[in-house]
Amino acid sequence: MTSLLWSSIPWVESGGGWHKHRAPYTANATYLHTFDVWVPKTANRHSLPAPDFVPGGQGPWVVYIHGGAWRDPLVDSSSFESAALKLLSDKESHISGIASVNYPLSSHPKHPTHPAPPRHPLKPVDIARTAKHPDHVVAVLSAITYLQNELGVAHDYVLSGHSCGATLTFQTVMNPDRWGAAAGSMPVPKVKKPKVIAPINGLYDLHTFINNPTESHEKLQPLYVEFTKNAFGDDETLWRDICPTMVSDWSEEWPEGKIVIIAQSKNDSLVPYSQTELMKEHLRNNSKLEVIEMPASGDHNDIWKQADEIVEIMKRAVMYCVEV
Repeated sequence: MTSLLWSSIPWVESGGGWHKHRAPYTANATYLHTFDVWVPKTANRHSLPAPDFVPGGQGPWVVYIHGGAWRDPLVDSSSFESAALKLLSDKESHISGIASVNYPLSSHPKHPTHPAPPRHPLKPVDIARTAKHPDHVVAVLSAITYLQNELGVAHDYVLSGHSCGATLTFQTVMNPDRWGAAAGSMPVPKVKKPKVIAPINGLYDLHTFINNPTESHEKLQPLYVEFTKNAFGDDETLWRDICPTMVSDWSEEWPEGKIVIIAQSKNDSLVPYSQTELMKEHLRNNSKLEVIEMPASGDHNDIWKQADEIVEIMKRAVMYCVEV
């Protein structure tokens, strides 16, 4: 089954490397239980590898989780492509592979072009866009489990995410037992956790984010409430409990953890910079982790659209991953 899943998607040439587009990481996968994988070309191989080729290499992997408020169908694993190609072409990055993870999305009935559920009652519901917590984080854990246990790669990796992907980054290194009760009969995979994470433009305290937004972002409060309820339901207690700011002891929660590289533009018009300030303060008070803030500019999505700054963040994270 493993080889069939992996081999079902061919490698294609992409920049200075090879690329698998939307390879499934679980049996009976929807199109959102997939990831994009990029690997550097090997020195002794000039032709495209066979579909069952699994990359080797001694360097760390980068695993990236896209944003989009747990619901945007137009932001997916391909959003990391520009950054991935730049990382592969950088001779100093020493990366063995890159995986950009898709995960099932929550409903988005007001999306202007791709509403879910569809506005027309006779159109079928897209099951991949009916997710509720903990579906998102369980899918991310499943993707990493597949990389590690089935392919034998990404045991040493940097985990990064943008926006709600930054939330998922922290949730991935939190105790997976936190998600068990909500998952019901769905198993919650356990992964080898990274030593270094790089959350970017993230949402870290949903309760504060929604109930006490900064003045600059007050007008967005109805939007915040809408996408949070779509993803997590109406229980405000759950909004608090799933957030990384609720962890009281990161040494117990994430004993492997060494470094958090955090970044957010102060010109972010969708997520207030106060979320990053809250997270930095929380980590100072509740962990022994080294917290490093790196510069970011532009609006909320510019960091992955323009790619240069996110590439520098990934290179720094990989450097620390090798050193610690």
